[in-house]
Order: sequence, then C-alpha cells, then structure tokens
Amino acid sequence: GGQGVVFEAIQESTRRTVAVKVLLEGPFAGERSRWRFEREVRLVAGLKHPHVVAIHESGIAQGRYYFAMDYVRGQPLDTHARLAGLSLRATIQLFVTICDAVGYAHRRGIIHRDLKPSNVLVGEDGDPQVLDFGLAKIMAPDSPLPRTWLGPAEPGGVSRVAEEAQESHRSLATAPGHVLGTVRYMSPEQTRGDLDAIDTRTDVYSLGVILYELLTGSPPYETTGDLMYAFRSIREIDPPRPSRLRRDVPSDLDAIILKAMHKEPDRRYSSAEQLKEDLTAWLDGRPVNARSDSSFYVLRKLAVRYYYHTFVIFALVAALVGLVGIEYHALAQTRTALQERDISDSSTQMAYKDMERFFVDGQRTLRQYVVGWFLQAWQEGQTEWAREILAELKPNSPEHLALRYLLGDGVTAEQLERDLPPSSAALRHFVLAERYLRSGQTDEARAQFEQCVSASGQQYELFKRAAAARLQEIDEATLDTPRGSAALEREGVRGESRATTPNP
Repeated sequence: GGQGVVFEAIQESTRRTVAVKVLLEGPFAGERSRWRFEREVRLVAGLKHPHVVAIHESGIAQGRYYFAMDYVRGQPLDTHARLAGLSLRATIQLFVTICDAVGYAHRRGIIHRDLKPSNVLVGEDGDPQVLDFGLAKIMAPDSPLPRTWLGPAEPGGVSRVAEEAQESHRSLATAPGHVLGTVRYMSPEQTRGDLDAIDTRTDVYSLGVILYELLTGSPPYETTGDLMYAFRSIREIDPPRPSRLRRDVPSDLDAIILKAMHKEPDRRYSSAEQLKEDLTAWLDGRPVNARSDSSFYVLRKLAVRYYYHTFVIFALVAALVGLVGIEYHALAQTRTALQERDISDSSTQMAYKDMERFFVDGQRTLRQYVVGWFLQAWQEGQTEWAREILAELKPNSPEHLALRYLLGDGVTAEQLERDLPPSSAALRHFVLAERYLRSGQTDEARAQFEQCVSASGQQYELFKRAAAARLQEIDEATLDTPRGSAALEREGVRGESRATTPNP
C-alpha cells in the first residue's frame, strides 16, 4: 500500500503465523509517516473484537517501524462474495458481522474512514476481519486508548492522544490535493474536506456503498475518471435503486442501503450498530426502521404476515365504524328529543326502539370482534389464548358452542346440527369446514364452505365472507394439481354467487 508493506512471518516466541506490517520508507520515513504508523498501532491495540484484526507485537528493528498482527488466510470481501456465490440472505448475514465489528470501533470512539472491500478479509472459515486503521479518526481526545511502546508525550506537553484528535483537523487542510481514503467509497462530506462533519455516519456511508456493490455487482457512481467529476457525482447524483440492477433485491433492502448512503448525514443511520439492527430486522422478517416513517408500510407488512385474518379485521373495523355512526345517530335523536319538549309519545317510543336496536347491534358486533380474535389464535395454534378469548362469550350463545367444536371440547357435529338454531346455519357450516380443512379433507371442507356462502340471513355475513375467501384459497391451490380443470369448472358454476360476495 501507500504507507506500508506486509509480510507473512513466524513469530519466534509462539511459532504462530502472523502478518508483519513494515513502514514502507524504513529508516528514511518522514515524521508524519512514522506518526501515522505509530498511531495505527495505538488505535488497533485498543480494539478487542473477534472480527477486528488484532496486534500481537510492535517495535523498531534496525530503524524500521513494524507491528505483527493476525494472519488471515482468505480473500477480500468482494472476491469472497463473488467466488463463493453467496445468496442474497447469506450476503446480508455476512455483512451483519462486519457491521458489528465496525459498530464496536464506533463505541470505542474510532472512525475507520477507509472502509472498502479490500480492508475486510474473509478467512477460509467464512469469518470476516476488518483491518487497516491507518486513516482512522478519534472522535474525542479522551477516547479510552492504551499507552504502548510509542513513548511519552511530545516536547511541549501535548499528549499523543490529544495530537490524534488534532490530526483530523489538519489532514486535508495541510496537504492540498491529497485525499484521505478511497474515492469510490468516500462520503459527500469527505469529498468536501469537511473534517468537522466526519463522524460515525461517514463509515455508515462507506458500508452502504460496499453493500450496494456486493448485491448489484456495480458501483453506485462512476468514479474512475476525472477526480472532480467523481466528487460531484458523489455529492449530487442519486444512485439507481439496487433493485433496478438486481431484481431479487426487495424494497426493504433498497430502503436500508439508500438510507445508509443518503447525501445528508442526518438522514443516515447514526452508527454501524443501527445499520446492523435494521439488516437483522430484515433477516427476521420484521419491519425495518429505514421505512419507519410509513405507517402504511408497517400495516402492509403485518397484513402479509397474517393474510388470512386481514379481511376479518378489516370487516370488524368497518363494523365498529358503523357502530360509532349508529351511536352518533342515536345520540343526535335523543338530543333533539330533549330540545323539543312537545315530542309525542309515539316518537318517544320509536326513539327507545332505536336505542334498543343500537345496543343489540352493538352486542352482535362485539361478539363478532371476539370471534375474529379467536379465529386468529386458533389458526396460529395458540390454543390457550383461544380458550381465554372464548371465555369472553356467553356460554349459551351459538358462537360459544361452535367455537368449542373447533377446540374439540366434547362438542360433536351432531350436537351442532341439533342445538344450533336454523338462523346459525352459516356459522355451523363454517366451523365444520375449518375442522375438515385442518384434517386435510379438502373436498368436504369445500362443500361446507360453499353451503356457508349460500346460507340465508345476514346475521353471520362475516362467516360468509370468510368462507368465500377460503374457497378462493382452495381453488388457487388446486389449480397447480391435476384436479385444476375440475376446480375451474366449479369456478364457472359459482361465478354468479361470487359476484355478490365481497372480495377480501
């Protein structure tokens, strides 16, 4: 590299293989080069992390500055990802480990400032190692760094640590035309020479560029030509979304990468630790913070996860909205009745009947709300939760008997036929179908769902809509089997009846 040369060596005291970095100019190195070399030793010596290359020994031999560190038998990150043919998920899992190492350095007050694939080696065991802190920056003069062989403070009383803090304010300012870092992975604030703006978010930007390249195989900007054009591209041009270059990149990863690479530091993750948390959330199938400003996104994520119950919850919300409307109407009627003292006895009786209907409808809606949550718990196999919900229903209600049948609490199909009133036919067919479906008897389940849809009465409209949704799921699953043609024929037969059924 530009500062040192690295040799593979044997450490005589331990007989282990190490990598020895020697200052390139040897005894003829300038004061600034020696200072930076010594500084790297101090920084890395304070980092004890399984994925940060550790230093074992440092010193001066025949006027040559050197330090010995872990020898990683492996490849640069981008080479490893290409040759290993890592899947999308495997790439993110590997990158989470890298973010953990960089996040550890951030917590220790150290900014790498030169993160790139060649500074992350992946060993033969698949473990990554972050190295080369030669251009690192310390965020505060009192960062917890150990004293090493590098000696006491310079004459004049300025300590090495304080000098390290001052270095970040003079690096570019005292070296016109000299760029610290690798242009391809520089953040916008680095290209401006705005050293006060360089913090942990600068490393986050570089990590975003690395992940962009790992997933797409292409850099986000053209940086191989004129230097000023490259800087302008980094500052002003928005990169294409990764999903445009690789179709299997989901929108969540698009959001994570573009948040890490945002031009404005305040819009990025504040540290590599936050980037790691969002990538872990994506791996776990949870909502990611990169899209936390979108309430619709969170709702859509939950709807996909619980797709079957989404329409049930939607129906319940609609019922509650209707309930509020009925209540408002009833209260308005009551207020009008109180204001008009000459209201007739017949009008008063009608108002009481409206209020009575309101409470009856409210109780029915609340029962349906409880049934909806019971179905969700039962479908997910959470039997204890389902029993707790069932306890909220009146024991003598038709719903209570039907849901006990679903739980297998000693209620038989014959008992349902005998004890449920004719007005509860839709409820009876629905629970019979669900039991058939769970036991793998698809044809019997289909027949019961069809009878539920065609049952008369509006009292159990919720179950009719649920049965229509179930039929659609069964038919879609059947289309991929040899029985698909028969399913299509049944679709034609039911076409007229489905035209009047709400689409979930």
